[in-house]
Amino acid sequence: MMMLLVDASIEQPPVLPIHRVLMGAAQPEDPPGRPPDWPVRDLAEVLAALRDEDLMYGVVRRTEDLVVHAVGSLQGTPPTVRALHEQVLFGIPPERIRFVPDAALAEEMVVSGLAGTAYLLPPTRVERIRDVLRMGGRLPEKSTYFWPKPRTGMVIRPFDP
Repeated sequence: MMMLLVDASIEQPPVLPIHRVLMGAAQPEDPPGRPPDWPVRDLAEVLAALRDEDLMYGVVRRTEDLVVHAVGSLQGTPPTVRALHEQVLFGIPPERIRFVPDAALAEEMVVSGLAGTAYLLPPTRVERIRDVLRMGGRLPEKSTYFWPKPRTGMVIRPFDP
């Protein structure tokens, strides 16, 4: 097994988000019981509003011929990805959800009609992930995207005594 070990207590690597995109046309209330959100102008405004501390997430939704950008807030404790799955995405079949690390690509999937809704998440911190694990909790699938990634072509010497 290949791995890269980093001392997270010293390095504090950023934990970048992996956004959730619901494939297919958006339903009138998709998903059911979702919390209210507030319209904003565009993707830049959505991304500026995302805050893991406040559980602020973004939404890009297609309604007929219109694409709407919005931000919403969840209840609970960070990380936002966990609260989003518990409060918004809990009833969505897993085969409808795609995971996209690029917010602009997630937005484009909605604009093009390939997807009905994209949920944009803020980055989080290593301590928040540790807190969930210390309490015996679990994170949803594809919750973390650590950076930096090892460079392609990096040579590692085999450990052979």
